[in-house]
Amino acid sequence: MVAIASEQRAALGQHMAHRQITVCEDETFPPQVCLVAREPVSGFVLLEPYAANRQAATWTQALRAALVGLNVTVIQGTGDEATALCRPVEVEWAAHRSPDLFHGQYEVSKATSLSLARQVRQAAATVVAAQAVVAAQRATRQAYEEQSPRPRGRPPAFTTRIDAALSDLAQAETAHIQAQARQGEAREPCSSRSRPSRCLPPWSAPSSNNSFPLCIWSASPRAAPMPSRVTDCAS
Repeated sequence: MVAIASEQRAALGQHMAHRQITVCEDETFPPQVCLVAREPVSGFVLLEPYAANRQAATWTQALRAALVGLNVTVIQGTGDEATALCRPVEVEWAAHRSPDLFHGQYEVSKATSLSLARQVRQAAATVVAAQAVVAAQRATRQAYEEQSPRPRGRPPAFTTRIDAALSDLAQAETAHIQAQARQGEAREPCSSRSRPSRCLPPWSAPSSNNSFPLCIWSASPRAAPMPSRVTDCAS
């Protein structure tokens, strides 16, 4: 399979129309360093070799070798903001560098996460305090009722006091739930848009679209047209 893949790559590369591509880069560790680069529109895996390290020079050499024989121009690189990933794209190909989805999500969540977490903690503390008030009112009533003989006069309005404390507790619990919901709503857009950016290893089962590796070679209907400039694309 590896030999046939190499033969097909060389044969098809000779006749492919020129394409401008984005290179989505990442590093995996199964179990050692594996450099992964993928063309996101067709899903074509450009490279996934094991490497001794993940330095910029290693990435540059690997990408340069992966593009040999392909009639493509790298116009953009997408990945995390590690220098080793940014430098090959910016220096070797003078291409646009776009951060992956995580970095945009991080900047958005950073502005709200601390404040929302503080609100949740404060609401939780209010619940604990309200629970203590309810427990104290009930303990006071029990202590009064256990007195023998009981003090003269009308007993304190324990029921009213306990009901008021329970009402405060219910409000505090509602505020706590609402604070947690706001925190969850802020996290959901990030988590729902997050997808593992790990490419399949060479021994994995092929995609249900068995021809997807060939989409890079031609304008196949199975491949979306490559835009002239792709920004903020996540692998």
